[in-house]
Amino acid sequence: MSFKKVFWLWVWYIAWNVVSSLYNEQKWKDSKKDEKKKDLDSKDACKQKCNDLLDSFIATHKNLAKDVWDKVMSDKNKKIFKTKKKELEKILEDYKQEGERLLASLKEWWDEKVTEVKEKLVELYENREEIISKVKDASPKTIEEFKKKLLEFLEVAKKKIDEKVKEVKKEK
Repeated sequence: MSFKKVFWLWVWYIAWNVVSSLYNEQKWKDSKKDEKKKDLDSKDACKQKCNDLLDSFIATHKNLAKDVWDKVMSDKNKKIFKTKKKELEKILEDYKQEGERLLASLKEWWDEKVTEVKEKLVELYENREEIISKVKDASPKTIEEFKKKLLEFLEVAKKKIDEKVKEVKKEK
């Protein structure tokens, strides 16, 4: 259903409820009598009318719901409702138990993984001095190699840039 159709459906629903609330005789008559008795300024009168309209709207819906409930919930339907309710409660209980089992298994798995990670971290911490000394020994050699490779790369890049500059100058 398009937005436009839904919009018009709601407009008609609200309009119908306003009309039905206006013609909900008991509340509307009482509010008109009360309005005549009270000497209100225009703001209070408007506010009172809106409150009466809202009360009428709610009363109309309560009456509608009560009528529908009385007609729909016959003895036969009440029995069916009770049996379906019990079935639904059983299904929900099964889902709850399954969820609890799943959570327990995830907790066990999590505990196992946490202990594995802890053991690895402890091992790394205990071997930290050995690892640091290896890094210190390898560092000067690695830095020199990196410098050489970087210089070679920069020379190649400089040559390519110079060639491109010459090509551009020739084209102009």
